[in-house]
Amino acid sequence: MIRRRKILWLLALAVAVLVGVGLKSSLVKGTSEVPVYTTAAARMLDGEAIYRPDEDKPFTYPPFFAVPFMPLARLGSDVARALWFLANVAMLGFVLLVLARNVRPTMRSARRHGRGPPLWLFWVVVLVLAARHIAAVFANQSHDFVVLVALTLIAVASGRSRDAQAGAWAGFGAACKATPLLFVPVFVLQKRFLAALIGTGVTVLLLLLPDWITPQRSGSSWLWSWYETFLSQIEPGQTAEASGAWGRWNILNQNLTGTLWRLSRPPEITSPAHFDVRIWNPSDTTLRAVSYIAQAVVLGLIAFATRASLTTDVAAREVKIRRLGEVGLVACGMVLLSPMSSKSHFCVLLLPITFCTLDLLYRRFDTVLAVLLAIAFLAGTFATKGVWGKNIGNEILARGSVTWCALALLLASAHALFYRRFHDRHTQSPTMISSGLNVT
Repeated sequence: MIRRRKILWLLALAVAVLVGVGLKSSLVKGTSEVPVYTTAAARMLDGEAIYRPDEDKPFTYPPFFAVPFMPLARLGSDVARALWFLANVAMLGFVLLVLARNVRPTMRSARRHGRGPPLWLFWVVVLVLAARHIAAVFANQSHDFVVLVALTLIAVASGRSRDAQAGAWAGFGAACKATPLLFVPVFVLQKRFLAALIGTGVTVLLLLLPDWITPQRSGSSWLWSWYETFLSQIEPGQTAEASGAWGRWNILNQNLTGTLWRLSRPPEITSPAHFDVRIWNPSDTTLRAVSYIAQAVVLGLIAFATRASLTTDVAAREVKIRRLGEVGLVACGMVLLSPMSSKSHFCVLLLPITFCTLDLLYRRFDTVLAVLLAIAFLAGTFATKGVWGKNIGNEILARGSVTWCALALLLASAHALFYRRFHDRHTQSPTMISSGLNVT
């Protein structure tokens, strides 16, 4: 007991030191996303236009995402940065505590039966795999943990009685960053119609909320201004391109179509930050077709692995873990299919990483799952500028390292969700589930 207390005190001290160092770093960092959010919030409070593509860093998110920053809008830059850094620490801590609470029963049950490593080793593996994506949020001082919190709360809202909560958090996330709307068709496929209905309703209400609480002086809707300025310039199924905001050849855009574009087209400008990483030269028609097919495969895999039939007759305690895997799978789809997915957006990969690591270490060892997680590590945490240096790191990024990490986790989550149905129903022998996705 005394030894455990010492360990907890040491951990608390280490966390305090890390928070202090991080706080100082956030204040001296030359670049920050916080002013983008607080400026938009201040302008919204004054009824001024918030979508200004002529600025160096324009606000490009749905209008509701400016609302949470209104309390910081009138504060000084350093105060706003410090408070937002502490808010990010609190949100990450909340997510980790919620995840720990929900995976602990599975880990303890496995440990009682002699399976799996100590609990601390599980979290070391998870955090090593997720380190790059979590660090990106703090490095950019971005607001992506807000979406991560919403997705985490969707994952733990299992059971029909809590479908309303799942739908509400999906709607909140969609009002912040649009891509969580992907949960609505998933809810429909799972026959969770209440969740789909509430998710749609909450999205609409929150997107219109800024027009009710602080209307634009011009009389135009904030939502329409967002669509007209940015969304109208995005072609369906293509990587983001909008005047003053996004360019198609952009190493920071790690979505599926962005990486396919860079691997198929030379950079528009010549500079040390732009690399010709082409591996083929398809026609525009071929590239468009390949992009559509790739996106359709991602959507099809999500639909296949989240369908309602996979949870038929599954015990309630197992459904909770499955929901984590399903949300992780959708999170992969969100960042891969979004018109613009920068590095910090991939912090949501913490969810599929947690699910897949739990399954690998405490359910059974699966070679396919282990290989896919190894790929996620090599393309994620290992492929950073901190390991390879700035130039090589940027070239690796240009080749879509984060994209391949997300794809590996998409496949890993789908693989684990598919074979879990045999274990969860307790109707098949261990030998019948040994081949994973190859079982029919």
